[in-house]
Amino acid sequence: MYEMNTQVLAAPLEVTSRRRPLWVALFAAIAGAAVATAILLFAGGDHPEGATELRGQGFTLAYPAGWKAVPGDQAAGVAGKPEAIVRRPDGKGVVVVRRKGAPRDQSLRALTRDLSAGLERRFPDFQFVSSRVSRVRGGTAFLYTFVRTRQKTAQSIALVKVGAANYTLDGVAATGDQRVAREVAAIVRSFGR
Repeated sequence: MYEMNTQVLAAPLEVTSRRRPLWVALFAAIAGAAVATAILLFAGGDHPEGATELRGQGFTLAYPAGWKAVPGDQAAGVAGKPEAIVRRPDGKGVVVVRRKGAPRDQSLRALTRDLSAGLERRFPDFQFVSSRVSRVRGGTAFLYTFVRTRQKTAQSIALVKVGAANYTLDGVAATGDQRVAREVAAIVRSFGR
């Protein structure tokens, strides 16, 4: 099962325990879907503008000015043993790269169903946005996007094979910030060799 971990956000968004009216949740979902759509539809080059390239073992990715790579010793303490983490110092965005085993041999519809079921059990504020096959610099990727209404985040999961290795890229952007969503999308799209 896929493991999503948002503990790497610099300033986690406030979570309140009081109940919210339905219209507030609906508005949050719409705002999250708008950011998630930006993650899916962002069109541009392989590298973000003014990018710095991060080279990992068997991969590279580029991140824009203002983002920082988390030093390896700090990243090693994060659950799931990420290969790399890049994040915005303001806590509005993060991309985590993990080396993973290949997903089970199943259709994209079944993969989407399984991911949705697991995330829905794990996150009570989960809302599916979309899943599709997309292109990243390293080739073809499965891209799954959802929002978390209470956390006020749009999140994407990209499954990418580069050479003989399989990777999962987790991208998280604060909802309501299209610029951060575009930056996350550009970082994910820059992933390759």
